[in-house]
Amino acid sequence: IKSFFLVFSFVVFLLLMTNFYQINLYYNGFGAVFNSPLQVYFFDVNQASATLVIFPNREAMVVDTGSSSTEKEFVEEVDFLLNKNGIEEIEILLLSHSDSDHVGGAVALLETFQVNQIFRPKIMSTSDAEIENEYGYKTITTNTYSNVISKIYAEPNATVSFVDDEVFSIGET
Repeated sequence: IKSFFLVFSFVVFLLLMTNFYQINLYYNGFGAVFNSPLQVYFFDVNQASATLVIFPNREAMVVDTGSSSTEKEFVEEVDFLLNKNGIEEIEILLLSHSDSDHVGGAVALLETFQVNQIFRPKIMSTSDAEIENEYGYKTITTNTYSNVISKIYAEPNATVSFVDDEVFSIGET
């Protein structure tokens, strides 16, 4: 339920920020890709969460990546949609929290696409790539989260930031 409200709030935010551009929402698959200024895709990743947003300026943002059990299908669908829209890289990857049903597909996504900006939760991992926990943040000890954090810090040319009540812009302002 919490994830639903997070995604619903995010979509309302997108509508407000885009001055109510025409928006096409797709859930549980899609038959065609429309030439819409703003596209939002909610992927069928079982009980997990994964969303792709394609902005009017042709930049892409992924919010959560589902679980490792659905990563192959998730990455294939993202690849299909990006190719159909002529997009070669993902501008932003936003991971809402460390649960495996939200970050489980991140390693496969990062292995497939260049991601330029990664926003991660203020939750530490046991990865060797993890920065020192000097602020006393919560630490999660799962292998899935540790592998994701290792892969995040190995992503070439990516900026990695903690999410902390931030407002950011994508595309032209």
